[in-house]
Amino acid sequence: MILPEPVPPPGEDFADGERQRRVERSASITLAAGEDDIGKAAAGIARVAEQRKGYIVSSDLSTGEDGASGSFELRVPARELIAAMADLGDLATVESRTQRSQDVTQGFVTAQDRLDRARAERKSLLRRLERADSGNEARSLRRQLDLASAEVRRLQGEIRRLGERTAFASISVTLEKDGGSGASPGGVQEGLDDLTGSLLESVNIALRLLGLLIPVGLLVLLFWTTYRWSARHRTG
Repeated sequence: MILPEPVPPPGEDFADGERQRRVERSASITLAAGEDDIGKAAAGIARVAEQRKGYIVSSDLSTGEDGASGSFELRVPARELIAAMADLGDLATVESRTQRSQDVTQGFVTAQDRLDRARAERKSLLRRLERADSGNEARSLRRQLDLASAEVRRLQGEIRRLGERTAFASISVTLEKDGGSGASPGGVQEGLDDLTGSLLESVNIALRLLGLLIPVGLLVLLFWTTYRWSARHRTG
């Protein structure tokens, strides 16, 4: 069975002399919010993705002994990346921010060249099939045509995926509890424990010193009493 040649998605073919530069963009941002504002910030992240015509690939919001935290993966149109990063920065305190870009033009060019060759091979096989002299030859050519058509579809899919990677930018968002928003109960307790430990250590040291001083004091008192008794006896 000879499969029809798939129609390439619009805008994915390179016209001669129009091989434009293709760049894949990505960014990451870490936000810190007060414990009571984590949920509000998480909702704001989803809102930014929607307002910037993007979507959330994955999200994870959790709570634990150290407080609430979350991580999000967003995809937004590449032209909206800068605006989306600014919107995210308005949701909470920005702890860190990075942006990256990678030129993938060569990947596009290579895939397109291979697609052109696959199409040319398929076209040649079709012409040979029209001139086939025997059933065996025709069956062999049809098998080759099936393989050529599969290669065309595979390369078109590869170009499509490259197009999506450059048309959309990925944003990794980390949401964490703001450590500067005030001492947590756990932190206060740890401080009290440290203070109590220090006081107990001071008391222990004092007791040890007192234990040493008491015998010395008794000896001094005994010596002094003996000295005074001897002095009075000599005087008398």
